[in-house]
Amino acid sequence: MRIRKRWIWITLLLVAAAAAWWLRPFQQGYVANSPPPNPRLVMLGDSMTAGVGASAGQDLPSQLSRLIRRPVLNAGASGETIHDGLLRVDRLLARGPGTVIVFLGGNDRLQKIPLERSEADLRQIVQRIQRARAMVVLVGFSGTPGDGYESMFERVARDCDCLFVPDVLSGIFFNPSMKADPIHPNDKGYALIAERIADKMKPYLGP
Repeated sequence: MRIRKRWIWITLLLVAAAAAWWLRPFQQGYVANSPPPNPRLVMLGDSMTAGVGASAGQDLPSQLSRLIRRPVLNAGASGETIHDGLLRVDRLLARGPGTVIVFLGGNDRLQKIPLERSEADLRQIVQRIQRARAMVVLVGFSGTPGDGYESMFERVARDCDCLFVPDVLSGIFFNPSMKADPIHPNDKGYALIAERIADKMKPYLGP
C-alpha cells in the first residue's frame, strides 16, 4: 500500500512538472530560450550599434559590455535596414551566440520603407535566431509620436516571446545634449541606451 501511494505521489509530481514546463510560454515575463545556452552575445544593428557619434570605446556594445560584464560582439553596419539585417543574420548565427540583441529600424524609418514590410522582415530575423536556440533581445524606439514603430516592436516582441527593451531613444532623440549629430547619440546618449538595455537583460542572462 505504501509503495502504491509513493508511486501516486511520484506520478503527480511528474505531471505537475510537465504541466509547468508546457505552460512556460503563457507565463508573464516568459522569454524564449532564456536563460541563454551560452554567454556569447552579439548586437545586430545599424550605425547606432556600429558606433557613429561615439568616441573610442564608448560605442553602444562596448558600454553595454561593461555594464553586464560580458563581451558583446559589435555587428553594426551603417545604413542597414531591417531587411539588410535579415540577409546577414545567418552568418552571425554561425558563430553560435547565446543571445542576439536586435537594434534595427532607424533606416527603415528614414527611407520610408512600409511598416508592414519592416515588421515581416523583423519577425523573420527573430524566428531564425530562436530556431538557432538563442535568446532575442529586441530594442524598440519611436522616432516621433504615432509613427507606428514602437507598437511594431512591442507587437513582435509579444508574439515571439522576445525580451523587449522599449523606447530606448526617449529623452535622447530630441535632446541636443545627448546627440553627436542630428541622428546619432553621443557618448552620453549611448550610455543611457546601454543602461536601459542592461537593466532589462540582467535578470535573464543566467550565471
